[in-house]
Amino acid sequence: SPGGTGLRVSMDEFDEVLFVEQHFIAHGERDGAADGAVAGEREGYGVGYDAGFELGRELGFYVGFARTWLAVADAAATRATAAASGDAAQCVS
Repeated sequence: SPGGTGLRVSMDEFDEVLFVEQHFIAHGERDGAADGAVAGEREGYGVGYDAGFELGRELGFYVGFARTWLAVADAAATRATAAASGDAAQCVS
């Protein structure tokens, strides 16, 4: 052994020490990606839930609006038919 110390160190051991930072960076990236996937799914669910609620509320408004006007049109048609047939009781309602 050089220098007479009897110490033998391989290049792999030096590489482990020299590249420990890259090892921890890679490990952190893997852990961060896994945690981000879980957090992203939760956040996506919440955003989708809120957006779906808003869309449902808007759709309900327009369904109610359409049903009201259909009822008004139906009542007007009933009154017009009654007026044409001379049925005074149907015209008043």
